[in-house]
Amino acid sequence: MKKICNICQNKKFNIISKKVRDSSKHKVIQCCACRHIQLYPIPEYEENRKFYDEDKMSKNLKINSIKKIHYKSKFDTDLNVKLVENIASKNDKILEIGSGYGFFLYEMEKKGYDIQGIEISKSRRLLSKKISNVPIFDYDLTQSVPDIGKFDIIILFAVMEYISDPIQFLSNIRQLLNKKGQIIIKSPNADDFQLKLNKYYRSWFWQRAMLII
Repeated sequence: MKKICNICQNKKFNIISKKVRDSSKHKVIQCCACRHIQLYPIPEYEENRKFYDEDKMSKNLKINSIKKIHYKSKFDTDLNVKLVENIASKNDKILEIGSGYGFFLYEMEKKGYDIQGIEISKSRRLLSKKISNVPIFDYDLTQSVPDIGKFDIIILFAVMEYISDPIQFLSNIRQLLNKKGQIIIKSPNADDFQLKLNKYYRSWFWQRAMLII
């Protein structure tokens, strides 16, 4: 497979990491032109879809208990709830893309917010239905724009790094946003000082699931 930047189409790269923590077939490279960082090789669509349907991201970390995942997610979930509470009103229509196991949806529903979710992983959707009563849809926004109306706030918590074509993805999301709506994006930062100073964090950070950063 040829190396090509999925942002600027440049073909010259530097190697950031020769390996990722959960795959012997991948490495991390950085575009010499726009400095974009991505996984190499980028998995094919069907391969990636199967990866998420089977929830291999959690399985690769050897986390198979939903209670353990819930416990480990609580700190981030609470921070995310507080963030959105400072922005959203109870009249806003909210969509969380990449809603995972539904922990955030459950907390927002409990507080009386009008919220829906989108999650492409079959495994995670099934588990999330046991956690909350919030509608969770199976739509792949890298491929098309679903007919589900417009939203005042669209949330992407730890989602962008798993998208191979971020430009098309965000363009499709824009069509779901009301004219004065807001998008909230939370994503890892390749300038994180721990990547430079902490070799253990660095070896944990790069993973098969993270396609771009």
